[in-house]
Amino acid sequence: MISKTQLQQAADQQIIRPDQIEPLFEFLTSSDSSLAPVNSEEPLKFIRSFGDVFITLGIVLLVISIHQMDLNGYAYLLPAGALVLLSEWLVR
Repeated sequence: MISKTQLQQAADQQIIRPDQIEPLFEFLTSSDSSLAPVNSEEPLKFIRSFGDVFITLGIVLLVISIHQMDLNGYAYLLPAGALVLLSEWLVR
C-alpha cells in the first residue's frame, strides 16, 4: 500500500503535482474491490502437470545409474554433459 509520505516524496521529485496527493491517496485507499489483487500467490511454474513428476523421476534415475557406472577422472563429463543437454531439451 502506498502511504502519503511516499506520495509526498513523489511530489517532491516532481513525478506528480502536489495537488494530486490527496485525491490519489483517497483513490488508492478506497474500499473498491476492483483494486484488490485477484490472486496474490505466484503460480508454480515447475509443476504444471503430473508429467513433470515423471520427468523429474527419470532424471533422478539417470543420475543414479550414471553414478553406479563407477566412472573415473574426466569420464564423468560425458554423462554429465548429456544430462545437461537432456534437461535443457526436456524443459524447453
